[in-house]
Amino acid sequence: MKRLVRITPTDDRRRDKRMAVEMTAMVGGIPGDVTDLSMAGFGFRTMVPGLEDGEETDAQLHFSDGPLELMVRIVIHEDDDDVYGVVFQGLDRNQFNRIQRAVTNPRHGL
Repeated sequence: MKRLVRITPTDDRRRDKRMAVEMTAMVGGIPGDVTDLSMAGFGFRTMVPGLEDGEETDAQLHFSDGPLELMVRIVIHEDDDDVYGVVFQGLDRNQFNRIQRAVTNPRHGL
């Protein structure tokens, strides 16, 4: 018996699984919403201008058990879209554990 395996190419080059979330955040002092979260970073939607590609800044993710402060870098922003791609920079163990808990067990982690 032969099996046919079909692999569909994707434009998504991310290594980490993303999950859709509903959470607010501040990035570089700018308020917005987290659209998705992974172990590498998150999508950040805001209507407020002021973030630049390549910018390194502080961020605060508003988890249900309290805010998580960390450093991030803006990696992508399309001019016709209000969503920024944001990656984590130098997570410590506590930051890593809180993000991992949210990604792997969203009912208890967010």
